[in-house]
Order: sequence, then structure tokens, then C-alpha cells
Amino acid sequence: MNIEEQLSLILQNALAQSIQNTINENLDNARKGDQWIQELTNQFRQQYPTNDDFRVFSKPSSEHRNEFLLNELLHDICVVRTATIPSAFWDKNLIYVAEGIWQIESEFQTDDSRETLKDFNKLVLGSAQNKLFIAPSGGRLEQWMMRHLCVVAARCTGNVFLALVPQPNQWNTGKLQIQLFKLEGQNWDDGKMIKINT
Repeated sequence: MNIEEQLSLILQNALAQSIQNTINENLDNARKGDQWIQELTNQFRQQYPTNDDFRVFSKPSSEHRNEFLLNELLHDICVVRTATIPSAFWDKNLIYVAEGIWQIESEFQTDDSRETLKDFNKLVLGSAQNKLFIAPSGGRLEQWMMRHLCVVAARCTGNVFLALVPQPNQWNTGKLQIQLFKLEGQNWDDGKMIKINT
């Protein structure tokens, strides 16, 4: 499975599970957004298991807090490969980040391109092989991202993806889809539609 197929499956499963988890609960959109990040984290954990020296960090998850003394590592979700070195003072090994695999940022505000750019800048700073930015689909902001955000994305190293996801307040409207774009040179490709089965 190539990286785009893997990412499509992760996004599809995460949104479908988020919708299932929130369907019987009266959650506000912010809580639904948190649920989405948690499910996305879970999907990346399935693809990158801890026993293979991977770690998947996110704010709502404290799974690696004992090793790193934090939940979130610079990004909303960060997938890394780890290695160990001996401690300077005790007879034990310390775990460090050997390689960045995925850096993921999301911004669901629909009316603030500055906030979108602020979060996207974090991806430019990173050295991971793959970068994913998740934003709301539709409206003026989507048009702006398609036209202007590719200029910033071209400053990134590695593979850069843009996923346009329905807003949480639209999750109970029936047929949903995610639009997934990959940066090719200086522009987004034609994109791929990912249908969500709920």
C-alpha cells in the first residue's frame, strides 16, 4: 500500500469512527473535533505500532508520557521512530526521536486564514518525511487554501498533503467525503475523494 492509500484509509476510518462515537452524544463541535483528533491518533497507532519503535504523540493521549514527560510533541499529531542512548547518570536507557515520519496539524476555523497559516507554518519547520494539514471543506477559506497555501507548502520537505474535511456540525447530514490533495511541485494535485461510510 502506498503512502496516499495508507493516508486515505486512516482518514476514512478516523472520521467514520468519530461520527459513530458522537452520534448518540450531544457533543458541541469542539468536543467532536477533539474526538476526531483522538480517532486519527488511534488510526496512526495501528499503522505505526509502539513495539516497532514508533511513537504517536497527540494532546489527548498520554500513552508515552512516562518516556517523554509530555503528550503532544510540537504538532497536533506527530509520528516518530525512536531509538535509545544510555543515560549520563543512571544505568538505564533514554528514548529519543530518531526520525520524524508524520507531522499533522489541523485548524477548523472557517473564517481565519491567519490561524490556518500559523498552524501550517509548523509543518514548514519540521523535518518529517510526511506532512498533513487538515482543514474544513467549503467556502472562501477552501478557495484561499487551494490557491495560496500551496506556495507555503512548497517550502516543506518531504510529502505534503492537504485534507479538507466536513465541519463537525455537518457530520450528521448523511453522505460525507474528505478531499485529499498532495503537493506536486508548486501546486496541489487534482485530489482524491474519500467517501465516509457511517
